[in-house]
Formats: sequence, structure tokens, C-alpha cells
Amino acid sequence: MDGSIKGNAAGYNIAASLNGDKLASIDYDLNIDNFDIFLRCPELTEKWVALDIADQLTYDEDAQKALDLYKEFLNDPESILSPADLESEINKYVSIWCDNTKDVKIEKKETINISDISVDYTVAEVHVTPELAKDMAEKYSEAVKNDEVIKNIWVNKLGMDESELNSQLDDFVSEVNTSDSDVTLKTYIDPTGTIRGISMTNADGEEAKVIIGKEDTKIRGEFTFSDECKATLTADETADKTYSGTFDVDADGETVKIDFDSIKVVDETNGYTEGNIKITAEDSDVIGLKLSSDGKSQTVDYDINVEGTNYGKLSINVATNKGSETSLPSKDDAFVVSEDNMQTLKLEDYVSQSEVESFLKDIFTKVGLKDADEASKAIAESAFNGGSVLGGADYGAADEFDIRLQRIRG
Repeated sequence: MDGSIKGNAAGYNIAASLNGDKLASIDYDLNIDNFDIFLRCPELTEKWVALDIADQLTYDEDAQKALDLYKEFLNDPESILSPADLESEINKYVSIWCDNTKDVKIEKKETINISDISVDYTVAEVHVTPELAKDMAEKYSEAVKNDEVIKNIWVNKLGMDESELNSQLDDFVSEVNTSDSDVTLKTYIDPTGTIRGISMTNADGEEAKVIIGKEDTKIRGEFTFSDECKATLTADETADKTYSGTFDVDADGETVKIDFDSIKVVDETNGYTEGNIKITAEDSDVIGLKLSSDGKSQTVDYDINVEGTNYGKLSINVATNKGSETSLPSKDDAFVVSEDNMQTLKLEDYVSQSEVESFLKDIFTKVGLKDADEASKAIAESAFNGGSVLGGADYGAADEFDIRLQRIRG
């Protein structure tokens, strides 16, 4: 996928290849000012489909306000929340917590076992009683009610009535007041001051815990969300910032194993990564992914294996270039889809049946489908005999297509 963002326009191209042959691609352009979306598949037709999103949003006043806020944020983030305001907000609400949890038990250099490694963490433990929870809820609620930054966003920008905001905060306090359970919170902090884990234990001894640690080159993690949902990380740093290992998940008796080998982030800004990943789940085919990057884009290769048969390699490339030029298509030449016409649109007004047949035949031939010509004709005929694009389908035509496709597969 290639992409560019500049001014009021964002453009992307998503392509899929099999064994080096391009199957198809999608061009996607977005008008950030009014959120009109333009789509096309160049291998099918050069004509664009225009989705008139702004037209649909006029039916929802709340959605329109959210869209206006998003556009304002894109054009001038500081008009919504400046860096100084963000820092002030964080300090304000952290201070409320610190000022009201003075009875904190600190255990310095406590040895914590994580799987087969041991690490020394400072453990900060807070015992939250129902009374403390109620007091904290009331203070947070009062702070939000008098918070001009929050009110500017929710009341002034999004149009929420201030009394409605206050009512929701009062409901939050009332809900907290109904709790009669004690909770013990623990925070695990390494020697650099970085938080490496947190746990929460209720009065019945039920614990939710997330913690990670490193001893020499060994990296271990334990993640417990409930008795029915747990995960473990077993990894090693095999080279500088290069990792190999396994992430095991057990949720409601279903297990998923993710093996990763030589994983390394080569571009931290965009998250472009190199390495290999294998995903194994019960009653499913193994999924193998190869990640590669030249530092400017991300490529993911996937070997398609279904029930022991290899159908080739699917490759996807992703890149984003901020600041490069993107020219938006014109609605005048596009196939426009709006709230008013979506039930009456005809597929033949956008693309011909022969174009669809040719497009499908090319894909089916490249993936090695038997009788690609007959399959493409069957699908195209079903599509063009099915009524409007988004409504009024001819189910008789669909049934006929199902029968013909079964013959092709057989």
C-alpha cells in the first residue's frame, strides 16, 4: 500500500500480488474537508466510485459535530488541545490520585519471579477500600465538572449540554458508591523508573495482572485477565533489539500460539518491521508471515496453505509519504453513491459485464482456478442479473450462479 497526505487530500493504493504477479489493486482517496471517499480498482476500470459521506452525515447531527471536530483537529490540533493543556490535564488528574492515596506501601528491590527469570522491582501497593473509591470518584467528578478544557471539547465543540455531562458524572459516582469490595493495586517499577507491570486483586483473591521483565537476554511476560483468559511471553534478545520467541494465549479453552523469529523494528516512526511470524490455532491451518522492510515501506508475504495444499505467496506492501501531492478525483466524472440514489444504482452504469469477466478471468487464471473462463462468466452474469447495486437483488440469478459454480468446482 502506498499513501500520501497533504492539505485536504489523502490518497492510498493497496495492491495484492501472488507469486510476483499483481492480482488487483485499490485506489482510495479521501477529501478530508468533507469526507467524500473515492474508490476504484484500476485493473477493472479507471472510473471512480464516489461515496458521498457528507450527504449521509447531514442526517445525524451528532456525527456531523464529531466530523467537524476531527477536521478542526487535523487542521489545527492546538485549537482542540495544546501541549500545555495536555500536560496540565495529566498533572491535574494524577495529582488527585496521589493526594488521596497517601497510604502507599513501598517495597524496594522486591524479587519478582516471571516464568523462569527473576527481576528486582520496586512495588507500590495501594489498598482501595469502598470509602476511598467513593471519595476518589467524587473528587474526579467535581474536577471534570469544573474543567474548562474538557467542557470546551464536550460542550462547546461536540454540543453536549453541560447538565447532561454533569448528570453522567453523577451517575458514575452513584455506581461507584454501590461497590462494597476492597481492591489491592500493585505497580511494578524497574530501576530506571519505568513501570513494567500492574496487578489488581479483589477481596475474593481474584487477580488480573500484566507484567514483563528481562534477565540478561531472556524476556518473559505474564498476562492474566481472568481464570479463563491468560497469556505468556517467552522470548530472547538474539541480537541488538532483535527478538525471537513465543506468545501463547489461552482464552476460554481455545489456544493460539504465535511464534516469532528475528523480529526487529527498522523504522520506529512508522513501525516497519523485519522478521518471521507463525500463527497456530486449534482446528486451523498454520499462518506464516514474512515481514521485510527497506526502511521506507513494509512488505508482508503470506504463503497460502489450505488443508496441506500450497496456493502460492500473497504479498502486500505498505508505505505512507506525508507531504507528497495528492489530487482528488472529480465527482463530475465519478459513479456517485449517495443516500438518495443507492437503492436504484445499476452496476452497468459503472462497469460493463465484459470488463468484469475479463478482470475475474485474469485473477482466476493467476491463482490457478480450474475453468477460469467459465467461472468468471458465471459470476459476472450473476452480478449483472441481480438488480440494483445495493438493493433489489434477483435471488433466482444468485441460485443459478451457485449451481454453476458448484459444477465448476466439481
